[in-house]
Amino acid sequence: MARIRTIKPEFPQSESVGKLSREARLLFIQLWTIVDDDGRTRAASRMLASLLYPYDDDARNMIDGWLDELERGDHLRRYEVDGAQYLEITKWLEHQKIDRPSKSRLPAFAEGSSKPRESSRTLDADLGPSTLDLVSGPDASAPALDEPKPEKKSRKRPKQQIPEGYRFSESVRLYGAKLGFPGNEIDREEQRFTRHAKQNARICADWDMAAENWMDKAAEFAGKPPPASAEATAKAEEALKRMYYAKPDSEQLDAWDRHSRSLRGIGVPRDTKGGWYVASEWPPGYEPAERRSVDPPVIQMRTMQ
Repeated sequence: MARIRTIKPEFPQSESVGKLSREARLLFIQLWTIVDDDGRTRAASRMLASLLYPYDDDARNMIDGWLDELERGDHLRRYEVDGAQYLEITKWLEHQKIDRPSKSRLPAFAEGSSKPRESSRTLDADLGPSTLDLVSGPDASAPALDEPKPEKKSRKRPKQQIPEGYRFSESVRLYGAKLGFPGNEIDREEQRFTRHAKQNARICADWDMAAENWMDKAAEFAGKPPPASAEATAKAEEALKRMYYAKPDSEQLDAWDRHSRSLRGIGVPRDTKGGWYVASEWPPGYEPAERRSVDPPVIQMRTMQ
């Protein structure tokens, strides 16, 4: 999710910035708009090029060099956690003053964090981290050749291409719903996920886990908040049961709209269906149309005999 950031007037006069190429300076400033309030973002170059240089076809091939230049100047550091690549702006709070910072959902840089093993152009951030193959090296204390080694059974699941006709499992769809995606958006992300996996010949050991990683990133780019805890979700559901659901284009919703505008100057919000939960069927003091349409009783006067 892009953010509004500020540039200090002394930025162009900084000696460390002046040692950068003009292209690296521009990338540095543009990174500020996509990092979170802790100065972190995902660092796959294909993703960064598509976000920051949507009209420059050559940026995908050049952005790694600019990132290297920024890293050599100690303006950022790249690191890898569980196979996924990240970057962090060093001295971030010297560049930006964050009034009400949001907690980062990305892992922090730690001493000893592994560096990306290869150019991020060859990696794809869209499918999330994949399991690394562990290859045992030679052991000096290995038994002699005439002593057979006991066979070790691998606990790793074999990697494979996405199965033909793959669909999101019920658990993946439920996870997407918890992230705030309605059903039609989950269907769209399912199509994008499977198409991307096939086009790039991706292999994975657990496609449902990869799908959940995909939904995490889709939620991050859409600016959706992290899912609420189970206790908070249960309380919210219990509170909804005690409220009245005003249907789209109903008299109840229109009445609550007018009531809300009279108090706060704005109408009630809407959910994805176009309705909303309100305190009761009718706002205080409102008389429904069906009651107003009933003719008042005629009072007959008794005549004097």
